[in-house]
Amino acid sequence: MAVFWIATTDSSKTDSMKELEKTLLTNYSKKFRPGLDYPGPLHVNMSANLVNLNGIDAVKGVMSVVMSFEVTWKDERLKWDPIQYDNISYIHLPSDDVWIPPLILTNPTETITNLAGINFKVIVFPDGTITWLPAEIIDASCFINSTMFPFDTQECFPQFVPWGYTLADIYVYTDAFPVGTSYYSENGEWEYITSTQNHGYHSTLPFVSFGLCFKRRHQYYLINLIVPIVIVDVLNNMVFLLPCESGERISFSITVLLSYVVFLTMFTDFIPRNALAMSLMCYYIIYVLVGSFMIALANIASIRVYHATRPIPTWLKYLFCRCSRNKIVASDSVTGNEPEVLDTKASKYKHNNNSNDNAGGDLSWMKIASLLDKIFICVFIIYNITLNVYYFTHII
Repeated sequence: MAVFWIATTDSSKTDSMKELEKTLLTNYSKKFRPGLDYPGPLHVNMSANLVNLNGIDAVKGVMSVVMSFEVTWKDERLKWDPIQYDNISYIHLPSDDVWIPPLILTNPTETITNLAGINFKVIVFPDGTITWLPAEIIDASCFINSTMFPFDTQECFPQFVPWGYTLADIYVYTDAFPVGTSYYSENGEWEYITSTQNHGYHSTLPFVSFGLCFKRRHQYYLINLIVPIVIVDVLNNMVFLLPCESGERISFSITVLLSYVVFLTMFTDFIPRNALAMSLMCYYIIYVLVGSFMIALANIASIRVYHATRPIPTWLKYLFCRCSRNKIVASDSVTGNEPEVLDTKASKYKHNNNSNDNAGGDLSWMKIASLLDKIFICVFIIYNITLNVYYFTHII
């Protein structure tokens, strides 16, 4: 008896739903928007949930996300009295059978995204309130700011408008809450930071936009791009420690120079060809490349001096002797005490002159090349330290 009663009740409920659906859709036309008999525009509330981030193509300037939406409005033509229909509190209807706001993505990449073209059922309540829950893959065009790559943060604003309607017809709005993330699954390359929901209008066209902010996970680029560049940069300075007679200094410098060109080529695959927001990393590699080029030139000059056969010019001997004398005087001032230095000033001056004479007599192109190597390695170490400190303090 109980089973028979339950079956009869379910059958009665189904019959009531069929009758209700038939009653609601009889003489119903989805060609006309709801609320035509009432003053003012139709109010449509729209909110979003982020489901997944498919990826951000920095080169093409595209953010691909999976989003679900909750769109709510009221259609007075779909009201009913629950008492007359077995206390039915809501009913599902095909979205093709009722009026749906034509929400169009205004910043697409290739194809136009129309949420109204997705056949999801709507939920209709007795007072005529309709809730529509579509979901779609959104490929939105975004401005990619790669200045801080790979420590950059990207924002994108998918924007929807009720195409074909003005503010006098439809007022689309959203609540001032972040985009929902209850169903969001983490992305391996990008970390979700925050989101916003905003509404407004352009001229007479209302819109709703959803701001999505993601931060790049930089560990991959740090280990596979930046660290190798810094290591090669340090190694490049050590070329002046190789003996000139080894014959490997030029090939070493050229190899390092070409490696920077390879790094620059790899780097261009990750950033957009955008002159409005050039990456600091791009400038960094360029300056490192210029430094490597200067090291190669200095290396060539040092080897040329090392193998020179012509007589050493007088001015170069004088310069070398001055450097040697300053070095000896500095050494004496550190090791001797002040009274002894004052008492033996004349003897030290003679000693310095004798040392300079000996240095001038023993001076050779090989010694000059060795001095140049010491100067070059100090100059380029300072250059690279300054470059790295400036870059990493500005980008991190």
